[in-house]
Amino acid sequence: GQVNATGWAPYEGASDPREGIPIYYRVSYDGVTAWFWLPDISRPELYSQNYTMNVNYLGITVYSTDDINSTIIPQFEIEHVDASIVPVAIEVEDKEPSPQPLPNAKVVIEIPGADPITTTTAIWFDGRAYVVLPPYWRLPLRLPGAGDFAVYWYSAPMGYLPIPFNMSKFDYRIRIYWKPVWNIYYEEAEWIDVTWEENSTITIEGCPPLEVPYWKFTVLAEVYQAKIRIVDLCYRPLTIDDIRPEYYSSTALRLYWMRNGELVYVGDTSVDYGTIVLDKIPEGTYAVKLVWKGVELSPWEEVNATNTFTVPENVVRAITFVFPIGDLNITLTQWDDCDQVLAGLNATIEYYNEELNVLKYVEEWERSDCDGVVSFEKVPFVIPDGFNLTLKVYTWDTPYTRIPKDNNLLVWTGKIPTGIFEEFADCTVTWTRPVWIYSFELWAVDHAYEVLEDFETDI
Repeated sequence: GQVNATGWAPYEGASDPREGIPIYYRVSYDGVTAWFWLPDISRPELYSQNYTMNVNYLGITVYSTDDINSTIIPQFEIEHVDASIVPVAIEVEDKEPSPQPLPNAKVVIEIPGADPITTTTAIWFDGRAYVVLPPYWRLPLRLPGAGDFAVYWYSAPMGYLPIPFNMSKFDYRIRIYWKPVWNIYYEEAEWIDVTWEENSTITIEGCPPLEVPYWKFTVLAEVYQAKIRIVDLCYRPLTIDDIRPEYYSSTALRLYWMRNGELVYVGDTSVDYGTIVLDKIPEGTYAVKLVWKGVELSPWEEVNATNTFTVPENVVRAITFVFPIGDLNITLTQWDDCDQVLAGLNATIEYYNEELNVLKYVEEWERSDCDGVVSFEKVPFVIPDGFNLTLKVYTWDTPYTRIPKDNNLLVWTGKIPTGIFEEFADCTVTWTRPVWIYSFELWAVDHAYEVLEDFETDI
């Protein structure tokens, strides 16, 4: 039989004989309690035997006696049992420079001779993370690593673990599994074993010290902090401020984890302000890619020896990765005369993923200067197949247009050829683009085709 919430067994047997109302989780005030219906096998005319009683908790026998006689009390007998069950709290921290709580981890408690317990960690009112130990209460919510088990602590972040009967102490193995924080609620993401072997065994004994009502242990997981610095070819930081707010989703640092020689996608994180702090990542080898304005880029191979980094412990000094990103200067000229530059035109670049037929990013409008140059900062120089950058140029308030009649006329649209990015000086690519603006001479002639030197026109 099972034990009810007040410590009586079996809870299935509790009832009120006056009303026939089941009482499953309490003992009534007049002594009506749970009981086993048992034959009196101690009677000589039967077997002259006593009953043997075992109390099991989590698959471990925590009390056993073969000296239960059912005739000591005529009506019923109450057996008081001191089971070897001990209150325990297990705190879990990472191994960052300043150890931090590790909530939402998957925890497997290995019990010699019994089935393991799979549970999770959660934050207690003191701000620390503790293993959710049995007994559980099931609530209608889910926690990573623990299925539908939810946290319910009575007055302290503890639970109860058994010590086998007639043993003074018992060892438990605590295994910790972790997903990087940006994947913690993604159920398909892989749990990574971050158990620190040197700190994975706890030993519980009998009663805890008097000053503490329960045994408390701290287990550290091999989860660290790493810093990544991302820069362009000019070694300028690549930051979220370089991205238009409406397109924040088009830019992220993409992280991969090396497992058995293969890269496993871990997740995306914000580029922040050029130096990215990766909190709570497991040890191992990682590779990085940068999604910049919708274009996925690997670190520039001519500068970076590799696109991977290793986390054997905390990476305090940021690892720098240079990406093929720089400035694009476009000189706008007349269509029929490339020596005639055009000032005052407005231009933008649209980034298209042609395979998905999605517009990923649009540059801010830039205006050509007196040299006809329009500049775009921090443009990706490696354009993958199925992606294109489209330049669009419009007129505005210029000396050679009718204002406002000729404002906002499209005078060029077309793909930027990827070949222009094959060579660059410093971190700048230059390109000349004639647009649909012409210069011409107009003569007015009479019927004899003689030039009229003096005439009026409404142009």
